Amino acid sequence: MKFAPNVYFKSFKNEIQSLDTSAGKVEFTESKLDVTKKIEEIEQTYYELLTQYKEILTQLELNAWESVEKMIQTDEEIATKMK
Repeated sequence: MKFAPNVYFKSFKNEIQSLDTSAGKVEFTESKLDVTKKIEEIEQTYYELLTQYKEILTQLELNAWESVEKMIQTDEEIATKMK
């Protein structure tokens, strides 16, 4: 039986792509309180971090998949030489 890591990586890639990094529109009634401004700043920071996290996960998935492909190729080369 042949190991099929691409199935797992495809699932991982789909999960990464499904992360919604778009900022929702939270509206407050007009207020001069600093609390409202602080909440908006926190929300903006959250979405910036979420976007960075998604980018890191995407790069991690690509690097991991490349490593798996190299391992499979090396394994096949060794198996061919052992025949």
